[in-house]
Amino acid sequence: MLFFDEVQIDIIGAKNWYKKQKEGLEIEFSEEIEKAILYLLKTPKSYSIRYKNIRISHPKRFPFNIHFYIDEKD
Repeated sequence: MLFFDEVQIDIIGAKNWYKKQKEGLEIEFSEEIEKAILYLLKTPKSYSIRYKNIRISHPKRFPFNIHFYIDEKD
């Protein structure tokens, strides 16, 4: 899986925001995002295309979406 540079920036920003809300919440956020990514890696086609071949994963607990596409060439 490849990530755009902006992804890291967004995740770091969200982690910092959650840490300010409650100590340790940034860890819970990171774990939830990791779980969502692992699940979408196992079942990427279970997510429907929403726009321009982009699929969206919605982690259960946090209002953060993971937009991704499947590169059929690889």
